[in-house]
Amino acid sequence: MIGVCGFEPTFLVGLEAVREHHGPRLAALAGRRLSGFALVRFVTAPVTGWEEDELTPAWSSADERLESFVGQELREVALLEWRPSRPDVAAGTLAVEFAFGTGRFHIANALDENSIEVGDAHPEWVRHRLGRGAQPS
Repeated sequence: MIGVCGFEPTFLVGLEAVREHHGPRLAALAGRRLSGFALVRFVTAPVTGWEEDELTPAWSSADERLESFVGQELREVALLEWRPSRPDVAAGTLAVEFAFGTGRFHIANALDENSIEVGDAHPEWVRHRLGRGAQPS
C-alpha cells in the first residue's frame, strides 16, 4: 500500500457495516482536542514511457478552513448518510462529521475524490450520531 507500511484496507458497504467496524473508535474521539491535521491528496502524473497515469500522494497541512478547529475539543462524531429526495448515483454513500463548539466539518466521498465541507451538512445528509463529548456548561 502507498506510504503506510502494513496498512491493509477494509472495504465496507453500508451504514451498519461502517458503524459496527469504526463506530466505537470514532465515538471515543469525542472529548479530545484536535491537535493538528494532515491532508493527503493524490495527484495524477504521467508515467514516463507508459500510456497510463500514476497516482502520486501529495501531503499538505494547509487548509485554512480547518485551521480554526485546531486546539478545539471534539464534541460529537456522526456518520452522515446521503439520502437524496430524487434518484442519485451517490445515494447511500457515507461521510464522517466532526462537531466542535464553534462549528463542524465532514469528510465525504465525492465519487472521484474525497471532499471536506465546513459548516452544516446539506439537508439530504441524514445524521447518525456515534457519541458525544463534554457538553457546554
